[in-house]
Amino acid sequence: MKRCTALLCLICSLGSLTAQEVSSPEKSRPKVALVLAGGSAWGLAHIGVIKVLEEADIPVDIVVGTSMGSIIGGLYASGYSGTDLERIANTTRWSSFFREEGQSGQDSLETIRERSSRSFSAYFDRKGFFFGGGLISGSRIIRFLDTLFLGIPDTVSFDALPRRFRAVATDVSTAEAVVIESGPLTDALRASMSIPAVFTPVERNGQTLIDGGVVENLPIRVAKEMGADIIIAVDLYSGEFYDPADIRRVPASALTRTLEILLRTTVRQQLHLADAVIPVDIRGFLPTDFDRSAELAALGEKTARDHFDRLEPFSRRPSGQPETETSTYSAPVLERLEVTGADERDHFWVQRFYEEHQGRVPAPEDWDSLFARLDKTGRVSSIRLSYIRDTGGNFHRIRLAPHEAEKSSLSLGLRYEGTISAAMTGNIDIAPSVAIRDAAGKNSTLTVTMEILDAPGISVGLRKSFFPTLSFETSFSAQRDHITRITTTSIAWQEQTGILCGKLDAAWEPIPGFEFRGGISGISIGTEEGLETGDHDPEGYYSLLSARTEMNRLDSQIFPMDGFQLYGSFVYSSRSLGSRSDFRTLQTGGSTFVSLGTPFSVAVMWQAGTDFTATADDHASAPYPFNPDLENRRLFPGPLKMNEQRAHHVVGIGVEIKHHLNWKARGIHFPSFLVIQGGLGALADTIAATGPRAEILHANLAAGAGIRFSEAFALALRAGIHRGSSGTLTPFIAIDAGALASHKP
Repeated sequence: MKRCTALLCLICSLGSLTAQEVSSPEKSRPKVALVLAGGSAWGLAHIGVIKVLEEADIPVDIVVGTSMGSIIGGLYASGYSGTDLERIANTTRWSSFFREEGQSGQDSLETIRERSSRSFSAYFDRKGFFFGGGLISGSRIIRFLDTLFLGIPDTVSFDALPRRFRAVATDVSTAEAVVIESGPLTDALRASMSIPAVFTPVERNGQTLIDGGVVENLPIRVAKEMGADIIIAVDLYSGEFYDPADIRRVPASALTRTLEILLRTTVRQQLHLADAVIPVDIRGFLPTDFDRSAELAALGEKTARDHFDRLEPFSRRPSGQPETETSTYSAPVLERLEVTGADERDHFWVQRFYEEHQGRVPAPEDWDSLFARLDKTGRVSSIRLSYIRDTGGNFHRIRLAPHEAEKSSLSLGLRYEGTISAAMTGNIDIAPSVAIRDAAGKNSTLTVTMEILDAPGISVGLRKSFFPTLSFETSFSAQRDHITRITTTSIAWQEQTGILCGKLDAAWEPIPGFEFRGGISGISIGTEEGLETGDHDPEGYYSLLSARTEMNRLDSQIFPMDGFQLYGSFVYSSRSLGSRSDFRTLQTGGSTFVSLGTPFSVAVMWQAGTDFTATADDHASAPYPFNPDLENRRLFPGPLKMNEQRAHHVVGIGVEIKHHLNWKARGIHFPSFLVIQGGLGALADTIAATGPRAEILHANLAAGAGIRFSEAFALALRAGIHRGSSGTLTPFIAIDAGALASHKP
């Protein structure tokens, strides 16, 4: 019996051994981990390293990454090959992730005015001020990643991916690393790349998470804790020499260098845990050089080949030709689509997309076209796309979040206009403003704006919407305005006017961007004799009835490339209403920009006005603060005198050719432009002291460049020639900064 038992045990042991031998080659293979560092655009160098690992047939079982390393690592762990990653990097318009504002085509004129006049803003409630935690919400990069991970279920353990994966973030409360191992993959990557002060933090499981590079930019420790037998780490660093003298030349460089030292310190503490380190020297590249993705990937590939002796021992291919690993990721077929949130009108576009793509796999660019269409509605703030697997079947889900109600805000508007020629004129305006939402009930806004420096004053306005398209506004303002004029011998002003104004307006906006406005106002004017205007005695009280219409369809309020804008304004003053004089004025203007489908745009601009009550001997015509004018920096940046700006009858026309210098840039950039423009102005029956029948013709030609930082802040520098009313040619330099969008009152 004992012999039978022993024999049975021996047979079982041999059977077990035989089974183990059959399956042992893969199971007994050491587990290889790939650890990828953060570094914004520098992280694109990881792609080249991955391509070399695939060619060498080095099996990667575990992927760990921080920040940009987590994005590249998450894609690789999901089944994308090195070739896939290279294609994605080279075709992605990275700049779009860092520019979330812009015209939707459905914005109200009030929204356009506010956006293009607020250079800086902060929001507040009863608990105090808040800034959102970052300049960029990250909503666009989230939906980009969502489209790339559609083959991954909405909620998944990262151990179930083709390669086990971990993303590292930082808990701002505890200053500790947070290793994310499950949940929506997109959310994990978004948390890991939340660069402080750039992207808003991510709230997850009661934690506020920011970029993992703050504490672990190269998380080798995490790979070790996951049971990796072999760890390959890609270390991104700059070998560029730092000259201590730079501290004296550029004091801010000391702070930058300090952050670099702290980052390198956390990396060096873990390098000894890796079995192979691929050191990629990214000198010559900026963290914002996303448009150099091909160069960065090539740098990573070259570095990996230069250090191939460190990688070769881990290859499972003993000999033969290199093998390139193919993608194991596959996006699912669109069989069923569920949409939630936002408005039923937005659901229509999703349903239309579903009908067009049902039964096939939509490409990322197909999803992008849907997102762009939803963006144009102006109603959607964020879009989430996910793939759901449940017992009832698999399906796609789109979650739309509507725009939140406007919050109370404190903002600052900046604007400077200066022209340097034989004389120098300038106007600088700094305008802090407070907007309190729902101050007088729902859908109301109380705004208090102060203006300091060249146009000191204060205005208080209350706006209330009773219907989606109808609003009423009452306001009071006090302002003392003047334009400084500096010559070689004196400092004076072209005009100095004190104005008190009370106004009641009603506005109707039947479609976004198209408004009718009418109202009544009482204005008290006190003036002082100007350097060029003479004393025309406009002091007194004026009661005005006004009507205005405006339409704005520009793609941007500063340096637009496409679209049009036009307005018309009629003002009526009558003694029967208590006004000092009778007059009627009409002004109109606009611009049309035509994109040529290239970096070039051509525009036609115009402005005109007339005082219907003005005749050769009419002294009861509109006083010069109400005269039609040609005050338009797009048309006339040159050194205009007062008698070249305002008159009883004016007309101006101009053309502009614009070249968008970096229109194809995929990296982080601010739009830059070259501009050539010319304008011709004609005035009749001017306010100049030379006589009531004076007629003036002037022109200017200018060329220059500009850069747009936001919809409310830009810089422009132009140089040109101005032909004045005397016929003389005067060279000039025009400088504009701040909120350059113009909204005629």
